[in-house]
Amino acid sequence: MTFVYGDPVLERREQVWERLTYFSTTRTWPWFMIEDFNKITCHEEKVGGRKVPDSSFIPFKQMLSDCGMLEFPFFGNILSWVGKRFENSTVRCQLDRAMGNKNWHEMFPHSSVKYLRLWGSDHRPVLVDILTKPTRKSKSFKLDKRWLANGELKQVF
Repeated sequence: MTFVYGDPVLERREQVWERLTYFSTTRTWPWFMIEDFNKITCHEEKVGGRKVPDSSFIPFKQMLSDCGMLEFPFFGNILSWVGKRFENSTVRCQLDRAMGNKNWHEMFPHSSVKYLRLWGSDHRPVLVDILTKPTRKSKSFKLDKRWLANGELKQVF
């Protein structure tokens, strides 16, 4: 399990991608990455602010591909960061994420990501359920009072 902080300074962020790619060459076991990558993979992961060139996505996407990272199913608002930028306009981006390689997905096939509500930070908390089996929702029992009129069923209750 690796907790990642993508440096806000572009030149240093690419060093993080290089280190992660290097780590991936030595890993043959399940691998999971989570946290603030400080980068988006496409224009759809950003609302507001100025548009960035398509070429800016390449290094991050290449690192994810080289590391064999795959996204998990998610719930909630994936635009995990909110801030003010140029002329005080609001910008929302998916900077935080959780991913695993193929081996991780095979070992924990029912894992999922939940993006929680913003509170106390400009980043949403990211909660990951790491599951080998699907979760079962407990079903609450409901008594139908008409059953009590049946003598045989009344003995059961």
